[in-house]
Amino acid sequence: MKFKIGDILARVRSWFPKAQAKLKEHAAELEAKFSEVDRIPLNFTLRQKLIDRLLELDAPNPYCEEVRSQLSQRLKQWQQDETAPNGFVLLGTPVDSFSKLLDTAISSWENDSILLVKTLASSTVPHDVSEIVRQLRKTSDSDFVRSANRNLVIVVPDLSQCFLRCVEGLDSIDVLQDCVLRDRSRFWLIGCNTFAWNYLDLACDLSVSFPEPSILPELSPEDLKTWLSPVCHLADCQFEKEADENENSETEDDEDDFWNSKAEKSYFHRLAELSLGSAAVASNLWLRSLHHIEGEEGIFAQRPHLPELPTFDKNDRFLLYSLGLHRNITVGDLAKTLGDSPLEVLQRVRRLQSVSLVRQPDEFFQLEPVHYPRLYRDLSNNQFRIGDSKS
Repeated sequence: MKFKIGDILARVRSWFPKAQAKLKEHAAELEAKFSEVDRIPLNFTLRQKLIDRLLELDAPNPYCEEVRSQLSQRLKQWQQDETAPNGFVLLGTPVDSFSKLLDTAISSWENDSILLVKTLASSTVPHDVSEIVRQLRKTSDSDFVRSANRNLVIVVPDLSQCFLRCVEGLDSIDVLQDCVLRDRSRFWLIGCNTFAWNYLDLACDLSVSFPEPSILPELSPEDLKTWLSPVCHLADCQFEKEADENENSETEDDEDDFWNSKAEKSYFHRLAELSLGSAAVASNLWLRSLHHIEGEEGIFAQRPHLPELPTFDKNDRFLLYSLGLHRNITVGDLAKTLGDSPLEVLQRVRRLQSVSLVRQPDEFFQLEPVHYPRLYRDLSNNQFRIGDSKS
């Protein structure tokens, strides 16, 4: 019986789709490492200019549409049925900003019958549990928020900023649940990452107060191009052709007017796949792919690829998990969640920062978005409760 190599490879690909995806990742990395093109990094000034423009972008429209759609649907159920849940949680990754998303989505949400009140403002120090408890009780006790018309929405932009993973650090979550369950005349909209949600549901039965959370949609290649287009225009970047791309055919389909070239289409499909549809991961991978080419004019976007995870041990893994759990946290608060001394935690954080697993845009530490897809897979494989995600 004769076997053809093509048939065997086809069977292997059908048996091991995840292995195929990993092979594609490594192929992209090898292509980047051994390409004969002499790539030159962007200078600091230009790179910072692009970073600043990325930070100015509004939240992607599909994210905003999901917020508005879910809010309208669940509010209608709550107003028409006294037994319906009086709130819902919107879930996303630990590297995407919920505060900015909810600000953008709600500012353009039209509903004349609803009065929005935003509590736990971003000016509040993250993880200051006593202050968060005070704000929640103030909101709960205020005559202003008692409404027989059931037309009040209270927004908690990012629940991961409202607690600490320690005994005293969960007081705020207990108070929040008491507010939600005791007074059903108000509706609560809460943003939360999947790490924090799974932990809080296990520790505090949070799904009793907020059943059926909604999860942000994965951004498609078209979504990513549309969202990143202002920054792409600023950079005026050209998309490198892949090695197997037909030089004589710029587009795969003459009727496809959305893509300017086959290289651009291939780039954004790859970007959507690697980023797990996350805006934060995609924008950082996009920035990472930009460079100059020796002897060429302009900025080029190389086929995106995920960096390899640096080596880390079991203790580092718990630290990285805690960073994802709280999204934005100081060394002092991180030490409380880990039960270690601040100096010991700072030393470990600085080491992880030196290999680009952690970043520090201000006094708070965060996970580095470009490592999130592989870090998610690592934590999941090591039995951490971090929620569902495409991997």
